[in-house]
Amino acid sequence: MAPPFSFPAGPFDVIIVGGGSAGSVLAGRLSADPALSVLLIEAGPDLTPDTAPPEILDASDASGPLRSGARFMWPDFYTTRHADQPPGRYYEQARILGGGSSINMQAANRGVPSDYDDWAARGAEGWHWEAVLPYFRKLETDTTFGEGPLHGGSGPIPISHDRLEHWSGFNRAVSAVLADHGLPFLEDQNGDFRTGHFRMAQSHDGQQRSSAAFGYLDATVRARANLTLLTDTTVSALLVEGGAVRGVDIGTPAAPRPLAARRVILAAGALHTPVLLLRAGIGPADELRALGIAPVADRPGVGRGLWEHASIALVSPVAGGQWPQGWRRSGVGARFSSGLPGADPADLFAVITASPEGMMAGLWINRPDSVGRVALSGPGLADRPLRDLNLLADPRDIDRLRIGLRRLAAVLGDARLAPFGLAPQLYRFGVPEGGISAPLAELLADDAALVRHLRYNVSGVWHACGTARMGRAEDPLAVVDPEGRVYGVAGLWVGDASVFPGVPSANINLPTLMAAEKLADAFLARHALAPASAALPA
Repeated sequence: MAPPFSFPAGPFDVIIVGGGSAGSVLAGRLSADPALSVLLIEAGPDLTPDTAPPEILDASDASGPLRSGARFMWPDFYTTRHADQPPGRYYEQARILGGGSSINMQAANRGVPSDYDDWAARGAEGWHWEAVLPYFRKLETDTTFGEGPLHGGSGPIPISHDRLEHWSGFNRAVSAVLADHGLPFLEDQNGDFRTGHFRMAQSHDGQQRSSAAFGYLDATVRARANLTLLTDTTVSALLVEGGAVRGVDIGTPAAPRPLAARRVILAAGALHTPVLLLRAGIGPADELRALGIAPVADRPGVGRGLWEHASIALVSPVAGGQWPQGWRRSGVGARFSSGLPGADPADLFAVITASPEGMMAGLWINRPDSVGRVALSGPGLADRPLRDLNLLADPRDIDRLRIGLRRLAAVLGDARLAPFGLAPQLYRFGVPEGGISAPLAELLADDAALVRHLRYNVSGVWHACGTARMGRAEDPLAVVDPEGRVYGVAGLWVGDASVFPGVPSANINLPTLMAAEKLADAFLARHALAPASAALPA
């Protein structure tokens, strides 16, 4: 049976697998070169400002898409988080054009310069802070600070900040308490990288969400003759022959539907991209042979190095609050140190947000020591991959959460917040499994009980990365070079958060957009070395 779509004749110059944050950037930037024919394949539905539902469009309701449930997400998607938890807990992964940027909390956080200097030290040459800053500037239109040395004024993603006069009385009180706890107010979290607290930068224009799909795949881009968007379509396999990628398959083993391409860029995200690589024979050769998969490129790092921010949250009712006219739900963010020997100056991050419906204070480890893994359980499409976040495996991470939670409890217990009637309880992130687990005061009085609850309730915050990381060719755990080219397979690139050599001290959407911008430039520079009609240089 023929597929229900038609394609331009001949192979594409490039197929991009995954239309999330990274894929949207890559499709928009690469198709700007009319000599490149580009096909973007996304497993979920198309999304434009005219077709998006209100819960996605509304910038004031950051959690609306998550509350709406599975229609924007991959079904039956599970991870293992900690050995003390049930083995299969649901993990929200966007399945919609724009990916995570279409359903996330709209936090626009760059991290800190040392994140990227560390990447370069790990072998991602050319990814130090001064090299990535131009791409952070390129992606944004900062509506608060405007064009300048640290910010962009003409990029596709509007970045906004709350007006302080619109802060609620609760936010003002929290700000005063944080300052007295040694965390001064920072005007610009993405330009002043000290420890301190700040209003959270957000990826919207004040009214409407700024997803990557809206910003990079607008009507002008979609009108390009050399760009084809194929949504509601899942890539089942990479087609690799003779040490080079030849395209992708969107069918099944019984009914293959191959699509030819000179180059393929994987942008399916850090939990999907390594699965496609492993099933194609790119990964640890001994493990692949044990599964009956013929190795194509022996890269033991595929699937390893899975980073995620181990997180816990507190919730409470709020009495009063002084919600002024023009108020919108917003968060007070803070980065600070656990004080542990050898810890980064900002190894912990907290966001405290409140509305008349209640308060939530999220805490996560910015630079965890625990590392997880993605692996195959079998060679077939029906074999569910292992996605082990391995949170808190390193005891230093347990210590960090304990310290952070006690410090957060001290802030929330300050007498200046007493009028708000807070009674914090430990909460487990996750949809639909979130729920209150225990009153905080009881746990703080029993350290052994606190550790047990942390192990059972720890979660990620949808910041998975690092499963096909950049590095030098001689590094056995490196999968791609600093341009995103997969070692050992000609024509195959990775262009998403899988390439991160470490997890940034940030929500990862902005770093993902930055990385895709930088990788797109590298791809276009390499393409310019050969005529459009020729095979692209490896």
